[in-house]
Amino acid sequence: MKEPSMSKQNKDLKGGLFTTIIRTLFMILLSIFLYFGYVSFNGPVKTLLSNSFVFIIVTGLVIGLILFLITKITKLLETKRFGFLVMSLVNIALIFFFIYQLFTPYFYSSEMLEQTGAEAIRTYYQLSDDTLSETKREELVTSAVSDSLATSMLITEHYPTAKLKEIDIQTLERNFYLFDLTVSIETEENSSTKNELYQFVFTSERGQFKINSIMTLDNN
Repeated sequence: MKEPSMSKQNKDLKGGLFTTIIRTLFMILLSIFLYFGYVSFNGPVKTLLSNSFVFIIVTGLVIGLILFLITKITKLLETKRFGFLVMSLVNIALIFFFIYQLFTPYFYSSEMLEQTGAEAIRTYYQLSDDTLSETKREELVTSAVSDSLATSMLITEHYPTAKLKEIDIQTLERNFYLFDLTVSIETEENSSTKNELYQFVFTSERGQFKINSIMTLDNN
């Protein structure tokens, strides 16, 4: 009579442990996802970045709100008939989402990455046009480079001065969520042409690959 009782207790223990793992994983993954959405948002948050103290306060409030919402959502799902199934499916979806975010370039062909990178480089060199309006210049900057680089460029007004003549992609390398192109760039400035080797590093922001950094390589 004792063996069935012990067996039932073991099953209940395993079931309870599995449920706890799923619930905990759900709370962690969903919290990270919501925070990821917060830091990716480039509206009012971008403006607040100029004041570090305000940004810290707002970030703390957002984190607190996220934890509060996650706790409420989890408790609500636990009372529903298919709540455990919903949490399991959300966990699977979020795991795939984070895998994609961490290894984004690996989901695209080399040809597609090269074309996208070349297009961003061409857009970047359009900034050498002195006749651009301030609005158009900002539009080109934000469409070609990452948020952090765009902010720096707009503040310092450090733009390319030479006109792009030709792009020759030498190599492509993927590195987790980044990829870089080694590119031979031919430019023209003051009626003279120059050919230099650059490394452009790209990152994905809101579903679009943008230039994250530019480095001049040794041309010797």
